[in-house]
Amino acid sequence: MSLGGKHSIPGFEQSLEDLRADILMMAALVRRNVSNARTGFVQRDDDYCAGVIADDEEVDLLEKEIDRRGTRILISFQPLATDFRTVLATIKLGSHLENISDQLVDIARRTRGLIDQSAVEE
Repeated sequence: MSLGGKHSIPGFEQSLEDLRADILMMAALVRRNVSNARTGFVQRDDDYCAGVIADDEEVDLLEKEIDRRGTRILISFQPLATDFRTVLATIKLGSHLENISDQLVDIARRTRGLIDQSAVEE
């Protein structure tokens, strides 16, 4: 992740790699939930909606872990320039992904309401 090659501080590169792995896992989960929320809405499928709601718990945990891990990197290693910006951007991205996940949960819950409403009307 750093431009200047390996750092001399033990654990720094591994900490950055762990942070990167967490944000990529979170992004993949949110991407899947976008697809599931869309499919749940279009097909009026409760199973897809339930999956979105259940996965939000994991997204919330990942956001907390990314924030904790990023803060620890900033405090412990005091990165400069590119590494500093990378850590801050990753923390911010985690927050944005968590917000997107919360919006997807709202969509899933409203879709469930539409499913229930159409079942009553039939």
